Amino acid sequence: MLRADTNRPVETIVAETLLQDPPVRMTRRLAADTGTVVAVDLATSGLPFGAGPHQCPGRDHATAITIGILESVEGCQLTELNIDYEPSTALRIPAKLVVVR
Repeated sequence: MLRADTNRPVETIVAETLLQDPPVRMTRRLAADTGTVVAVDLATSGLPFGAGPHQCPGRDHATAITIGILESVEGCQLTELNIDYEPSTALRIPAKLVVVR
């Protein structure tokens, strides 16, 4: 099943997954003091949506969409266990997920 742990709220599972394996792995910012571009690692920072004045403005929407998708496929199973991801150094997004009830 896609959501094997049905004893915990899906919101908790999503929050924990974002900390362990966020879909956006890094972002770039302009350093205020030097004006150089700096890569910010979101995968190991514990802040999958960033923080402060540059945090992601779509955090609540992205989380709500993810929760809605997981709730809609509850009880489904993936048909393929080997998942291919879109080619990107900054993002971790499945190319395709096929499920059956």
